[in-house]
Amino acid sequence: MIKKILIIDDTEIFLESARIILKNDYDLTVKKVEDNFEKFLVDINEDLVIIGSDKELPLAIPNFKKIFLSLKGKAVIFIFPEKSKEYIPYVPLRNIHFLTRKAKSLLSLPNIIDEIIEESAISKKISNLNDVGPGNKEFLVNMMPFIKIPSKSQFLNFTMTTLPLFFKKELGMREGDIARLIHYNSAMKDLDFLMYDCGFERNEGIFEYLKIRKQKEKNVCGTLFINDIDLITPLENEEIGYLIDKLRYKEVSEKIGKEVELRIVASSQYNLDYLWKNKIINEEIYYSFSAAQFSLYSLYE
Repeated sequence: MIKKILIIDDTEIFLESARIILKNDYDLTVKKVEDNFEKFLVDINEDLVIIGSDKELPLAIPNFKKIFLSLKGKAVIFIFPEKSKEYIPYVPLRNIHFLTRKAKSLLSLPNIIDEIIEESAISKKISNLNDVGPGNKEFLVNMMPFIKIPSKSQFLNFTMTTLPLFFKKELGMREGDIARLIHYNSAMKDLDFLMYDCGFERNEGIFEYLKIRKQKEKNVCGTLFINDIDLITPLENEEIGYLIDKLRYKEVSEKIGKEVELRIVASSQYNLDYLWKNKIINEEIYYSFSAAQFSLYSLYE
């Protein structure tokens, strides 16, 4: 089956050159875009996306983070001037590749595209696993090779503890399923699984989320999964630190207006040390998660 590729660029010469090099082996969709690149990444079904510009980043794409939100783990090649690489924070994660803007890079595309698409297919296979549940042992078996813990028993030891748990994820993997896997193997497995995404503009804070999420129930009990903690806002930083510190005490219940019994699990594409050293998370959050943490292997590894 011929692989589909979407090429988005602001230069006609580049687009035509890419078309000539790739047209015989791939099903191409070529779009000349001056700005708002993310608008052209909605509901794409291509196997690979190539995004480029003669301009350096961030001038070419001021809201660069929106590109990653739009791609949702899709395999992508960025082709920009050399200095732009420092503005792509996710390189060299799997599924994401950077090439310098020159003729040699264009000529090398046929040699690297198939490899990139194959890596993406492995990721998709993992992502298409059924949602995890109490009896879904297949998911654990399939995920263990990607978890940087020596054994299944050691992983289960992490899940059974009531300590806050942090894991460094790989872009494109379904972190929600990993968190549910932790939940269903924990002491909280018969209680609720709550998921909170950091950094969304509509968020009014984690306490407000818990109030709304459980409006009709007396208690807030189970596992609270905090996703993308690297996108944390100042309010979320303060509230999550407070929540972890005071979870066992009456103060949290009084703030939310319900009985609270939660085990906190969080994820990020960055490790804890990076998040703390760059002042993304506060000291309370850093030390709370330090005791129990693991990483997912890159598919390169």
